[in-house]
Amino acid sequence: TFFDLYEMPHPFVTFVVPSIGRHTVNRALLSIQNQTDGDWGAVVVFDGILNGKSLLSPSVWSDPRVMILEIERVGKSNHGANVRNAGVRRAVSEWVAFLDDDDTLSPDYVAKLRSESALHPEARVVVFRMHNSDGRVLPPPHVEDASGLTRGAVGISFSVKTELFQREGMRFYPSSTEDFDFLARVIKSGNMVHLSRFVLYFVR
Repeated sequence: TFFDLYEMPHPFVTFVVPSIGRHTVNRALLSIQNQTDGDWGAVVVFDGILNGKSLLSPSVWSDPRVMILEIERVGKSNHGANVRNAGVRRAVSEWVAFLDDDDTLSPDYVAKLRSESALHPEARVVVFRMHNSDGRVLPPPHVEDASGLTRGAVGISFSVKTELFQREGMRFYPSSTEDFDFLARVIKSGNMVHLSRFVLYFVR
């Protein structure tokens, strides 16, 4: 089932939000709606959840920037790769960003992505730091560029140029390190990954 509420034809960034129906999805989406820069779209992908729209608050499902997608179960336990891929295929923006349905974003995520991409126009991925549930910041502050990224020390707190998916065929593959593995493939392909100093993603 596909609810086409996505009325902004070419937003600056599309947030892909995979969900297995957790009640925290509304909190996650509220953090998107609270962005200081409103030039965004969102694709909420309900993985194997029927009538996922009923789980969302009216302020979310009535927002014309939000697309609701219900798909047959494709995800695996703790692996969002295939669900994210389904959402990315709906994106019509310059950038695609990712948010798990139990996490939140800083209100200036979009604004900071805009400024970082302007300062580093050659970047095809911008990695922001995330505040982990155990209080750590990942990637750690001492890691200054993408060459220092390691497994277990980076999450889904990044934005990707949509052209990497559409023109270069990049995608996620399910694994326990799928986020890091995606970034490693981007770097290996010769595309620039910029590691930002800003902490904009919060794991609950």
